[in-house]
Amino acid sequence: MSEVDKLPRWLKPTNRVMVAVLLVAVTLSVYKPRGMTRYGWRKQQEQRTRLAQRVSAASRQKSRAAGDENGGDANRPETSPGDAHRC
Repeated sequence: MSEVDKLPRWLKPTNRVMVAVLLVAVTLSVYKPRGMTRYGWRKQQEQRTRLAQRVSAASRQKSRAAGDENGGDANRPETSPGDAHRC
């Protein structure tokens, strides 16, 4: 006699109950709620920041290379270090 046979009839699991329990377990293991955890959101923001920094650095390098070919950046006025303090 097995352990399950010793249980009262109302406590004995049936095939339907076992299938339902397995379905619930599988559903909960696969289901992903909408939204993102704080950790995931933070990691996504860090990744976006790194990407934006790379893009801006690459664009600065391209503009510097174009400025060097043309003898300086045509869109920027020539300034000297003392110009920032003039009023």
